Amino acid sequence: MLSNGFLVSSRWEEIRHFRYFPFMTSIDGPRETHDRLRRAGSFDRAMAALENFASIGVRTRVVKTIVHPANLPSLPELATCLEASAATDWQLAPVMEIGRAREKHSYRLCQRDWQFLIDFVERRGNHSQLNVEFAHPYAQVHTITGRLGPRTVFRKLGSGKSPD
Repeated sequence: MLSNGFLVSSRWEEIRHFRYFPFMTSIDGPRETHDRLRRAGSFDRAMAALENFASIGVRTRVVKTIVHPANLPSLPELATCLEASAATDWQLAPVMEIGRAREKHSYRLCQRDWQFLIDFVERRGNHSQLNVEFAHPYAQVHTITGRLGPRTVFRKLGSGKSPD
């Protein structure tokens, strides 16, 4: 199930039976950043949705963050928030050059930004209970850099662990 989490609490009775499906939500940065880009209260609702789905046994709870220069510096702070949350996986997706991003160069990551992001994913992915990785189509960054080997995105249903 993919949701921004905004209506999860108010519609909980209808959706609480979806425990056998992964849950995914988008979070753009720590509370201030996310709420500025979405709307006030969005961060807390997305975090509450993660908790709700954890409470009914949904084993895979993914946060996806579209990474661009404006939120890149706040990734360490967001990591701290997510490590303390009910999220199991964090997928980082550098903004793709389509739509507004094709025309607005301010959305593009420069080489230094890419290096920061690759190093960040590598450090967090190896030293965190939270599975931190690049989101598709960037999941194969390791083929370009020789680093960040592939990791399982969705865990085997029922085990709570990555398949062997």
